[in-house]
Amino acid sequence: MNLSFIKKKNNISFLITHVPQESETVFPIINRLGKVKKRIFVVFYRKELFDYYRKNKIFKIIKNQNNVKILFLRNTIYKLIGSIYIFFKSDEIFLGDAMKKNYKTFFSRLNIFFKKKFFIFRHSTGTLIKNNHKLRFKENIEFNKKFTNLVSTEKCKEMLILSGYEKVSVIGEVYCDKNYQKLVDSNTRKFKDYILLFSYKSNLSFYKYFDKVEHYKAITQLLNKHHKKKTLIIKLHPSENISEVRKILMLLKFYNFKIVSENSISLAINAILVISLNTSAGLISFKNKIPTV
Repeated sequence: MNLSFIKKKNNISFLITHVPQESETVFPIINRLGKVKKRIFVVFYRKELFDYYRKNKIFKIIKNQNNVKILFLRNTIYKLIGSIYIFFKSDEIFLGDAMKKNYKTFFSRLNIFFKKKFFIFRHSTGTLIKNNHKLRFKENIEFNKKFTNLVSTEKCKEMLILSGYEKVSVIGEVYCDKNYQKLVDSNTRKFKDYILLFSYKSNLSFYKYFDKVEHYKAITQLLNKHHKKKTLIIKLHPSENISEVRKILMLLKFYNFKIVSENSISLAINAILVISLNTSAGLISFKNKIPTV
């Protein structure tokens, strides 16, 4: 990763407001930075985001190895006072690219007084551009354009420049960073001879529950036919219901599976095959040259 634009002598803050996957970008960046001379803050604005951090062994290792302070702002009063404290203490502030309107407004107003430098980072491993070549999260474009945007590839940078962005930095793909991969792989439980499935949360607007049953049915039928001795390791989406997945597999009478919470990168780079359902997590294995569907 190229992080030369970050001034290591500064106090740095990462504000996690939107989805758990923001942490999957933030902590590899912190790991790559190494120990800085001043404090790094990681601030969680919702309980489910903080819980995702607490359950992740790798994030905690990175926190302990570096000069990192974790804050969870549990209610409106904490959010107000804690944010003022963070803006006061920080020199550079990193924000996710898909923040809700209330956070954009709040942080913008705070920065009228504090005048801190903002960076915008990608909130997931997903591509910046949809198939129709329109930018994702269009409602955030005008806000994000004002600041330096961090992207993974030169192609993403080109698209942002063509869309009127003036400040764009290519940092590389966080899930291909060798230092992070080494840390993850040496601190993760190992499984043998398995196929990895990145699952997804069924919803009413895109893939409904019935669709999910059909997807799992097709996958388990193929495994029973061609890979009967291989274990299916399932990594759930952060907002997915584990009981729903168990219910589907029991319905299909498929029992050679394990639902795990290990780090996605370690799971992906050690699998013999990765299946990705309605999730960009498959890019982790694809970019690391693991067979991916």
